[in-house]
Amino acid sequence: MNKKSFASTIIAVILVCPVLAVTHTFTPTDIDSLKVKMSDGSLQPGDTLLLQDGTYSHLGKVSFTGNGTTDYPIILKAANTGKAIISGTTEIRMSGSYLQLEGLYFHKAWASDFEMIEFQLDKEHPATHCRITRCAIDDCNDPAKGEKPGEELKTGLGYMETIIV
Repeated sequence: MNKKSFASTIIAVILVCPVLAVTHTFTPTDIDSLKVKMSDGSLQPGDTLLLQDGTYSHLGKVSFTGNGTTDYPIILKAANTGKAIISGTTEIRMSGSYLQLEGLYFHKAWASDFEMIEFQLDKEHPATHCRITRCAIDDCNDPAKGEKPGEELKTGLGYMETIIV
């Protein structure tokens, strides 16, 4: 095999090989590790952040950052739909492209400042082609402020489907 054929073969293999996606699994006691992984820029197309059953209390302000693709989004999801419960002070700011929240149950969660879920880190770092799928938002209000139950979402350029509020 000559050099040209070898190079063509290597390029073809690279183009047709599936993405080497990684599933990172977290439990409710791993909140600090989860927050680092969500925001450190290491997530690659096809990666999944899998939340085991339980209550994830007071995530605080956290960025969900990365750039997935149409075929290989980066997903933050419940291992079992509705059984990974997000509660307490929570502000998730999505930044990048093709990011998904899936199967999470936001129960008695609220934002300390602005929106609970935002499709942008800030005006210079929007999220595009991102979605929230099969999530429930229930009784999400700040008890200290006595607000009426409701949801706090800023959609921007994101997409939501099957949201139960």
